[in-house]
Amino acid sequence: MSLGFLCINHKVWFESNSQAAIKSCMQSCGVGWGLYKEEKYHDALPFVGSAFEIATILLGDRTRADFNSMQWFLHTLEGLVHTLKKLDRIDVCQHVYQVAIDRLKRECKENPVMKTAIDLQLNRIEHELYLLTVVKKPYVERVFSHTKQQQYAVLH
Repeated sequence: MSLGFLCINHKVWFESNSQAAIKSCMQSCGVGWGLYKEEKYHDALPFVGSAFEIATILLGDRTRADFNSMQWFLHTLEGLVHTLKKLDRIDVCQHVYQVAIDRLKRECKENPVMKTAIDLQLNRIEHELYLLTVVKKPYVERVFSHTKQQQYAVLH
């Protein structure tokens, strides 16, 4: 499932050049989080989105023991989801969570050594997706003033 932040040429290139992928993932993530902290969410989106897609590619790379691909996958997922929430794009957040869930399930089959750690993250991400899909209706309580017979609505 593609999110569209990377073109096919870059995906293929990153798949065959893990060192460049790691460097690009770290740089894109750093720039994206920096823009996020400056509340420039529209500007941050392509950076955190690209970083997440690169981290998704790197998650399956077993040749880089010095690079914690699972940590970067989760870190870039968090950056992308936070940015999308600030842009009020809950529909895209749900899609991103589903992409992450699908990728982690595939990783669990391909890397059974990490099954426990992946299952833990899957539970957390599935719960976050559930919280996004639940429509919370505010509880409205009617309150009357003691001094005047005015009615107020209090949202909980």
